[in-house]
Amino acid sequence: MLLQRSQTTQIWWLAPFFLVIVGYSLSDEDALLRFLIRQFAEDLRDVPGKSIFYVDDTDANLLEERLQGCFRSKNRMDVNNVFTFSGGFVEWIDQILRRT
Repeated sequence: MLLQRSQTTQIWWLAPFFLVIVGYSLSDEDALLRFLIRQFAEDLRDVPGKSIFYVDDTDANLLEERLQGCFRSKNRMDVNNVFTFSGGFVEWIDQILRRT
């Protein structure tokens, strides 16, 4: 269920702040997933406090390019909110655990 702006502030705290995409090519033809990604940060006012993590075996620069391609040019996610990892899911988790 999508929250509407008229709902109470308490409900907004339940909204997700992280989107994790693992092992998906994010092809140009997949309009549904691209739509869902755009809805995650529909407006630049929605971006603060939200992050997108994209994990796949593809080159990290290509992953970021594919992800940014989901947003209109004026609404591109800030580079500080988009994290890409070229490798497998287990490798990504291992890297996170080593940093903590």
